[in-house]
Amino acid sequence: MRTLMMRYFKISRRDDSSLMIHVQVRSRDITTKNCAQPPEPEQDFIAPNNSEDMQNQIKIIEMDEIPPPIDELSYCSGSSEEKERDAKSLAVLLGVESHEAKMHSSRPVVVGHRGLVYEEMENTLPAFQKAADIGCDAVELDVFLLLCGTLIVFHGGGPENLGALDESCGQSGNIMDLNYEQVKQLKMNVDNPEFVCPRDKVEDAVIPTLEEVLVFAKERGLRISLELKGPDTSDPVLNLVEEFDMVDQITFSSFDLERIARIRELRPHIDPATQTHVYKTAALFEDVPDDLLQVVMRAGASEVHLRYDTCTRSRIDAIHALGMSTLAWLKSPPLMEHDCAVNYLDIGNEDERLFQTIMNSGVRSICTNRPDVLIRHLMSSC
Repeated sequence: MRTLMMRYFKISRRDDSSLMIHVQVRSRDITTKNCAQPPEPEQDFIAPNNSEDMQNQIKIIEMDEIPPPIDELSYCSGSSEEKERDAKSLAVLLGVESHEAKMHSSRPVVVGHRGLVYEEMENTLPAFQKAADIGCDAVELDVFLLLCGTLIVFHGGGPENLGALDESCGQSGNIMDLNYEQVKQLKMNVDNPEFVCPRDKVEDAVIPTLEEVLVFAKERGLRISLELKGPDTSDPVLNLVEEFDMVDQITFSSFDLERIARIRELRPHIDPATQTHVYKTAALFEDVPDDLLQVVMRAGASEVHLRYDTCTRSRIDAIHALGMSTLAWLKSPPLMEHDCAVNYLDIGNEDERLFQTIMNSGVRSICTNRPDVLIRHLMSSC
């Protein structure tokens, strides 16, 4: 006899603005075809509307909303085909209705990941211009600080080699060791599989300064999800954004939460009308820590940006209940192609099925390599 114990929770706002956290434990016999769920003891907790008290109380939530492992849930299926289907279903993983059901009640914000990357070279002015032209609400971009003090828009390198030039430019070195005159001479690597635009767009690409991008975005009224990619970017980026009077168009984001915590330390301002932060910051996550809610609250984040396949419905609800917004970000084009061919068989490669499944989680923004497809899907759903 194998019994799977699961805890479910629901968060609601009380009249006195405190949070009611309702937890229910259920057991599931996974050795039988029928998945009986007899209710077990339930508990309620109250988290006061106070940041310090809430951080103390939030530990009771932990990450109980994470669905049980799919291989255990699949014992409830009646056939091997159903087990395989559920094990490779994004909808099952997120705990949402399939793409055939449209559960999202509002239009998500459409964010072009590094611009419109299938038509123009990523993180360049033409890519951002095309994204604005097709109707994106915002674009996402990455920022580094050069040796000369210039801020530039560039993605190169991963967490362990931030700013590396090998994959992006086909040469050794790091972009943070260069000045802008040297950066202007860099040529992009046409053989990099991450670059999915036409070859001639890669060959002609020019790495822009953040200032150039801000000038364009201000003229077009385009919002920016601005990732503080490199070290020591928080202060100079903040100063430049304020110089352009663009605070209302920018969300400062980073995987390194110290960088957004620095923004919050410098600019803790609260809008008295909305009781929300004037300076928007977003905590970015590849994988989700068990103490997610505590972590983002300590960083003073106003938004949480999660990898698309970690946006469970209950996790999104929990973030919203604490007054923070959410964004689902998609991986690079080659990784998305792999995910949709191997890991999740109920969706296509950044197609309408994928977007509707993500939308069913209730997430408020989607950052995608194919914003054109998402926009068409939203228009056809009206």
